[in-house]
Amino acid sequence: PREFTKRCDVLPKASSGRIEVNPYLQVKGLEHVFAFGDCAIIDDQPLPALAQVAERQGAYLADSLKNLATGRAEAIVPFKYTHMGGLAYIGEYRALLDLSHAHKAPITGTRGVNAFVVWRSAYLSKLGAWKNRLMVPVDWFKTFMFGRDTSIF
Repeated sequence: PREFTKRCDVLPKASSGRIEVNPYLQVKGLEHVFAFGDCAIIDDQPLPALAQVAERQGAYLADSLKNLATGRAEAIVPFKYTHMGGLAYIGEYRALLDLSHAHKAPITGTRGVNAFVVWRSAYLSKLGAWKNRLMVPVDWFKTFMFGRDTSIF
């Protein structure tokens, strides 16, 4: 666990050092305190410490808080995580792709250049601003053509 989580002595923690939360991501024993991501562990579903999990939990928590604020508490359901798959860049224009847990995936797993193209596409789709979506491929192209800039200013 992170240093911040280690120092929170007032919160209930599991043996792993992560903050114990219920399926609604509420800290156990504290009604209006929430935890998610790497620092939290749900009783009956220990989840991996991945950005995919934290991103889904953050979106779930935002929806839940919106429902609470608008008086629609009955619309809140327990958090359920479904793994979408994994991507990993391993260098030299190669990557690994695992979609074995994804429903209706056209492919379940691949590696090499094909997985690298999927990885780059997924990376670009996660960039927020259009400026970044345009600049990042330009930077990738410059690196491909001229090599990585390792100069120090």
